[in-house]
Amino acid sequence: STIKHAARAVNFIKLVVPPLKEQQKIAEILSNIDEAIQKTDYIIAKTERLKKGLMQELLTKGIGHKEFKDTEIGRIPKEWEVKKLGEFLYLKNGKRPNIVASGRFPVYGANGIMGYTDTYIVDDDVVIIGRVGAAGEVHLARGKISVSDNVIYGINKNKTKIYLEFIYYVLKYANLSRFASKTTHPIITQTLLENFKVPIPPLEKQQKIAEIISAVDEKLETLNLEKVKLEMIKQWFMEELLSGRIRVRVA
Repeated sequence: STIKHAARAVNFIKLVVPPLKEQQKIAEILSNIDEAIQKTDYIIAKTERLKKGLMQELLTKGIGHKEFKDTEIGRIPKEWEVKKLGEFLYLKNGKRPNIVASGRFPVYGANGIMGYTDTYIVDDDVVIIGRVGAAGEVHLARGKISVSDNVIYGINKNKTKIYLEFIYYVLKYANLSRFASKTTHPIITQTLLENFKVPIPPLEKQQKIAEIISAVDEKLETLNLEKVKLEMIKQWFMEELLSGRIRVRVA
């Protein structure tokens, strides 16, 4: 049977087996790295919960407000307005990308950067929304980029009144995927986005709120990079120590 053949094959596998004390030392080294990875995972999860709470608080109640009003999108600070995205964003469909190995400009799809190309569509800060596939996913891009045909991108019409990074966080918090059409391939339409209503504080408050959330995002990025480094270190130690290429000293 397959199981018997597999069992016979295992019997012929040769392992490098160091002395017991060296085995224990190797296991201790790898266990310490695993512990560091677990601690990093815990901090990441805790920071993500902090970000979620901050977004809920800042994007609905703002900073230091005492007076509120009821609106069609819920209760918001009295000095805030409710506007449709189409009032302050130029919303456009992306184009089928020509991805090349030597491309200089990132191509954004619904899941983020999907490759690079030789030509760019826009040179500005842009909010990118998944149209199909990962419908409703939101990204923020800056500079010269190309945009795939599975997304809709928005360019700020009035930078004296709208801070695009704030809009990016508002759309992330809105969970746009729930508005995708209920079909085999859920779609977010440009019409839906143009009429989608969001809360708009004064510009300086938009900037402050985005700054606070962005600081947490930077912390998360640092933590995730730290986790990747730890996983690479663990892999290296496993390859070197378990093969016997590097030996550890034991008392």
